[in-house]
Amino acid sequence: RYSSTVGCIRSWNRPNATEFWVIIDNMMNLELLVWAGKQQEMERSATNGFVGGEEDVNYTMMAISHADNMIRDDIREDGCTYHVIIYDAQTGAVLRKTNHPQGLYDNSTWARGQAWGIYGFTMMYRYTRLQRYLDTAQNLTGCFVRHMHDCCNRTKVPLWDFSAQPPMNKSDSSAGAIFASAMMELSHLLQESEPEAAKSYYSEGMSVLDALSSNGFLSNPDTSSSILLRGVGSYPNSEVDVPLIYGDYFYLEAMVRLLQWYSGQS
Repeated sequence: RYSSTVGCIRSWNRPNATEFWVIIDNMMNLELLVWAGKQQEMERSATNGFVGGEEDVNYTMMAISHADNMIRDDIREDGCTYHVIIYDAQTGAVLRKTNHPQGLYDNSTWARGQAWGIYGFTMMYRYTRLQRYLDTAQNLTGCFVRHMHDCCNRTKVPLWDFSAQPPMNKSDSSAGAIFASAMMELSHLLQESEPEAAKSYYSEGMSVLDALSSNGFLSNPDTSSSILLRGVGSYPNSEVDVPLIYGDYFYLEAMVRLLQWYSGQS
C-alpha cells in the first residue's frame, strides 16, 4: 500500500483510482514499519546485507517518508491537523485537504485525529530520535491543549470535534484516552532533556485520565462490558455516545504507562 510516488501509505481504496487518500490515523500504523525496519537491520547485520529476497525494501524509510509528508501537508499553521489528505496517485501532488468524513468541517479540529497525530509523532521520535518528530508532537500537543482549555474545562475530556457546538458538542472518551497515553510517553521521553515541559505534559495527561476515571465516563462493571463510556466513533453517522474498544485499549495503556514510569509520583 506504500507508493513511492506519493511517499505515503494509502489509507483507503477509492473508486477514483487517480485519488490517493491518506488519513492522520495512519500515523499509528508506522510503528509496525519502523519495528520491521529494526528487524531488517539486525538480519542484514547477520547475513551480510541480504534479507530473504527483500534487500531493496526499507520499511524504516517508508515510515519516515510518510511521517515527513504528514508534517509538510497535514499540519496547519496553528498546529492542528486535517483528517484526510488526498493526493494525485500519478504525480504525488496534493489535490485537497479535508476533515470529511469524521471532522465537523474542513478547518475544524477533529479531536481523535489530533490525538492520533500526537501519539504517532511521539512514537516516531521514540524510534528514530529525529528532532523534527519531537517538535511536531509538541506542536500538535499545543493545539490540543489550547482547545481543551477553551472548550472542555468543565469535563476535562475533549469534544469529538473541538469546534462542535450544542447540541453536537459530545465528549469523546476515546480521544481523551489516546491523548492521555501519548502524554505519558511524551513526558517520559522529556524527563531529562526538558523537565519543565515533561511536567506540563504529565499534568495534562493526568487531568484527562482523572476525568475518564470519574463516574461520568467510567462504566459500571455490573451493567457494561466496557471500561469507558461516552465515545464518539463518527458523528453523526454511527457510534455516538457509546463505549469504543480502542478507547478502552488506550485508557489501559495510559494507566500501564503511568504505573511503569511514574509510580510514586504525586
